[in-house]
Amino acid sequence: LLDALRDDVAALATEAGQTESPRSDDFEALKHRIHELVIEKVEPIADSAPRVSAKYGLTVFADVFGPFSSGERYLNRAWSALVDRHWEEAASSLERAASDLTEARRILMAATSNPKRA
Repeated sequence: LLDALRDDVAALATEAGQTESPRSDDFEALKHRIHELVIEKVEPIADSAPRVSAKYGLTVFADVFGPFSSGERYLNRAWSALVDRHWEEAASSLERAASDLTEARRILMAATSNPKRA
């Protein structure tokens, strides 16, 4: 699910970055897509926090959920920027969210491939 979220956010960041003159419906469509990602992917990942902690330990949990939480905040910041009609800020926030989610995935993959760390 983290892979899919990261890929979806990266795609939104690319799309937003390539949109030079957004129309009103572009703002609404992007807000809607972000909202769907939060409901369908961010919330289930956040709900998995106790299982991640139990399976991999507190260190891995903190290492993964630090950048994940930052990515979630930047995703919400993008949504807020769209409400305020600031397309460039939304695009920038989506890029940062994608970067943070990539880091969370990298750490999780390292932990799952190195059981001694967990």
